[in-house]
Amino acid sequence: MYYGKLAFVILLVLAVASPDIVTGTLPICHNLQKLKSLIQCRAFTERGSFIPAVSPRSPGCKEVRKVPNRDMTCVVLILTDKEKHEHNIAKILALESICKLYSPANQNKVKLLIADDLMLSIIIS
Repeated sequence: MYYGKLAFVILLVLAVASPDIVTGTLPICHNLQKLKSLIQCRAFTERGSFIPAVSPRSPGCKEVRKVPNRDMTCVVLILTDKEKHEHNIAKILALESICKLYSPANQNKVKLLIADDLMLSIIIS
């Protein structure tokens, strides 16, 4: 009976002491991925930068796509205080959507839909 209580207490302590492992909220990005993304996108993410966006085909976006699911929230969570002061966090988070690549097939469908709408508007008028 003593060993059963001891095992229960040990499991209870482990469950309470490490909730992040149980819930899976540990960051899945690495410091090296963060550094490469920030270095390549520095001209865009730097505080006071007037560059409105980066190209999805840029070397910076290539590094952003190496972060699992382009999860820039993960990158922001592991920023140092110095990096938080040097970079605009909103722009870092924007890289998640800016750096998404779209397949050419989807772009062709959009062009066809636009062409169909134009044809429809020409026929109506």
